[in-house]
Amino acid sequence: MRKTLFFLLKLSLSAILMGVIIDQGLESLDESQQSFPAWSVIVTAFGFSMLTETLASQRTRFIVQAIRYPLSLRFSVWLQCVCLFFNIGLPGAMGGDAIRILELRKKNIPVQESITALLLDRALGFSVLLFFSALGGSAILAAGDASNWFQWVLILGGLGLLGSLAVLFLLPKLLHSWQHWRPVRLLLDMSATAYRMLKHPFQASFAILLALVLQVSQACAVYWLLISQGQEIAFPIVLAATAMAVLIGTLPISLGGFGVREGVLVTILGLAGVPEGIAVMTALLFGSFILLLALPGGLLWLFGQRPSQHNSQG
Repeated sequence: MRKTLFFLLKLSLSAILMGVIIDQGLESLDESQQSFPAWSVIVTAFGFSMLTETLASQRTRFIVQAIRYPLSLRFSVWLQCVCLFFNIGLPGAMGGDAIRILELRKKNIPVQESITALLLDRALGFSVLLFFSALGGSAILAAGDASNWFQWVLILGGLGLLGSLAVLFLLPKLLHSWQHWRPVRLLLDMSATAYRMLKHPFQASFAILLALVLQVSQACAVYWLLISQGQEIAFPIVLAATAMAVLIGTLPISLGGFGVREGVLVTILGLAGVPEGIAVMTALLFGSFILLLALPGGLLWLFGQRPSQHNSQG
């Protein structure tokens, strides 16, 4: 009952926020006489979103493979589609992560290792979003030299990722005396899993690279929609704006982040000088891409055959 109530509250918040955004966008579009983007533009931007989800599936795949459990390309893509659907459609706060653990368990991967691999996957993704968001805030507000700022993003972002990994590897020494606490044991399990990943440097390095590239791909969808509507805006600013919107959209206060993610994107693009109508149109199309990519996951879950994971080459 409580999970259902929580689901209805999140649904209501998403519906209210989306309603406000759409109402503001329609009013702004009427005033500015802005036309709808060409279908070729929308299809191209949707292609970037598809690429993003494909890369996300491979990031998970390389992390799981690094801890000695091979996954096929087909299975990892299928699992990503299904989990994306349940991130939106599953009542409560479990989302697709619970489904991911369940499916990995069916493939004879222990629950504890599935959880720690999932947490590493999430930590890597959130780290990239956090770095792009934090380092991009000042650039968006000041609209400074984007190319110079992007160099600092690469340098500081790389150092931040290395620092995060270093802390993760030091956890056994730092938390040894508190390992009787369950949260601490979970962190220690993550650290042990990270150590095991070091034995497979190719998979580990590729997972980190994918975490960076997929966020760039996601930003490309937004950037393409903006420049196709005549907006001259630096790509690094769009990269930071998209990262902030996705990061805040992960908060479990709305249904699949809808409404929150689009509202944040409209606000940040507005700070960067994008007219409200164009910002709203771009944010709604971006959210629509996520919804369109999520819906097939339900059909795959109900009617699709689960691919085998044993052939790591897919």
